[in-house]
Amino acid sequence: MEPQPNPSPRTIFGPFEFEANTGELRKNGVRLRLTGQPLQILVVLLERSNEVVGREELQQRLWNGTTFVDFEHGLNAAINKLRQTLGDSVDQPRWVETLPARGYRFIGALRYSHPEHVLEMTVSPPSEDSTEELQPAAEQVQPVSGSSLHLTRRQSSLALVGIAVLATAGFAAIRFVRKPLPNPTSPLVRFRIPIPTELTLAEAQGFSVSPDGRTMVYAAKGSDHSYRLWVQPLDSLLPRMLPGTEGAIGAIWSPDSKFVAFYADGKLKRTDLNGGPTSLIAQVSSTVLGGDCSRDGTIIFGTETPGVMRVDANGGEAVVVTTRDPARGDRVNGWPTFLPDGRHFLYFAFPGPLITWGSLLDQST
Repeated sequence: MEPQPNPSPRTIFGPFEFEANTGELRKNGVRLRLTGQPLQILVVLLERSNEVVGREELQQRLWNGTTFVDFEHGLNAAINKLRQTLGDSVDQPRWVETLPARGYRFIGALRYSHPEHVLEMTVSPPSEDSTEELQPAAEQVQPVSGSSLHLTRRQSSLALVGIAVLATAGFAAIRFVRKPLPNPTSPLVRFRIPIPTELTLAEAQGFSVSPDGRTMVYAAKGSDHSYRLWVQPLDSLLPRMLPGTEGAIGAIWSPDSKFVAFYADGKLKRTDLNGGPTSLIAQVSSTVLGGDCSRDGTIIFGTETPGVMRVDANGGEAVVVTTRDPARGDRVNGWPTFLPDGRHFLYFAFPGPLITWGSLLDQST
């Protein structure tokens, strides 16, 4: 028998969700009261799903040192309490099956899910007379020697995504001017954005928040195992699937937050948030690695080959803007982000990694 995954951090069966880290059992999101030995039995049965857990094993793990009579009474009472909580039946079990003279077995289908991401935001109050524009500290960018990193292909993909997230945060900081805040102290703001349990997020993709700060978009797959883009207002608990986005990779918001561009099937496409039909922007022969859209409707996007490219958001031919530098050992140019003038941008030259300056006015960069 192949070992089952440990019920951590979340085990899902039917309408129930069990959080191993907290010991909480919920049904349709409502917490159920289950503690003590009934809860411990549930943990053991989930760990050994579809396997028979003997009564002797339960005695050793949960009733060690007690008399046989006390154990028999305690086990029967705990099993009855567990079945009562799950709404299960001895005669027609759906979750916990009794095997006479042998033990018990959890027979329900299990799914495993990771907990929701927690977004943490802090605002550090500047001094009252501070209104200077933030400048990028280029001298603090330290290239990482490729020889010091030994990553698998999957680790490399995750590292690229992590670097891209940090880069986006750093690039965004350049766009803002520090102004005095009326409150000298800024508390930590933390909130959860729940993802429906029937959806599985794309492993090497994150989420993207719209420029107006009201909506997020992410790639996820449902029961048909096809990744699509889902949009979810930050004041809502339910996402909405964008039709026509099958196989989508990445999401590039328009400045007015009305449409999203994405890559799928060798094409850069766009779709509006109202769920209208998708339209073709450009044919792209290489996987798209992040991008940005300027106020005048120019989209820039990174690729594995040949480099950063540009195209009109209304459609057209994609044009190469940057090329990989062999002397620098570039493998990809990706995750470009526009600077405030909409003509210059920053991007990653990987595997350096180097944050590099680029321009739409001079394509030699």
